[in-house]
Amino acid sequence: MKPYQQENLLAKYPKHIPTENILQYFLHIYEYNWTSPTFESVTNMTEYLIEMESQFMKEWTIEKRWWGYLLAVQLINSKFHNFVFGQSTVEHVLKRGNDCTESELELYSNLISGGLKDNFGNMLSIRPLEMKNSGTDTIILFPDLFYYEEKHEEILNEWRKVLKEEHINKKYVNKYFRNERSARKEAYSDDSKEYYELFIIYIMSLDPILSEVNEYNKDEFNKLLHELIENFFAKSQTNIENILILSEMTAPYVLQRYTKTSIGSGT
Repeated sequence: MKPYQQENLLAKYPKHIPTENILQYFLHIYEYNWTSPTFESVTNMTEYLIEMESQFMKEWTIEKRWWGYLLAVQLINSKFHNFVFGQSTVEHVLKRGNDCTESELELYSNLISGGLKDNFGNMLSIRPLEMKNSGTDTIILFPDLFYYEEKHEEILNEWRKVLKEEHINKKYVNKYFRNERSARKEAYSDDSKEYYELFIIYIMSLDPILSEVNEYNKDEFNKLLHELIENFFAKSQTNIENILILSEMTAPYVLQRYTKTSIGSGT
């Protein structure tokens, strides 16, 4: 096994969220993880975390509970990968959590997260539009996230000229969501933002292909880029007329990320 490197991979306690909504926000910020095979053993993440809270965290502060939720999730993750060190550490820390400080719980949470990342390539994903304010080092590992987060209002303003909620293919979108608390959207997000986050995940997953083609054939790169963007909208839109329109709106922004030129600059 690789040595464990201390990295700040997990979202810090969100001081801007009312204390009564912390669990709901936790489920929201890490929502993309719940549909992965890692968590198939938990049919209802909300109920699981409430049970863990009742069992181990009754006397914890709300700040400590944030890290307790992360440890509880990492316990599932460790069991899935048969990561004995992670499982035994989490179980030990939860049992003696009353004696731990918030900083110690944060340290243990990031230690387990680093072990899972280094040895199994598994790390909890923070939803893209929450990344900037999460206080993690992840933005350093994935600088494209910062680019797409910075551009999100600009791109969404373009999309909203034609994008309607009823045109979003719910069957496609719902493959990536499993938050049991329906108030999530009203409080922290909306359909268009979630849709944009799915696009970020989609286009970033294709970066190795796009970067390689961009290195040796610019014409082929432009063709491939447009085809891949169009493919996203073809899968996720029920209004066929919107597919090409949204693709043409979006392509210049993705192209800018690869060419480092400004839109409309002519350079």
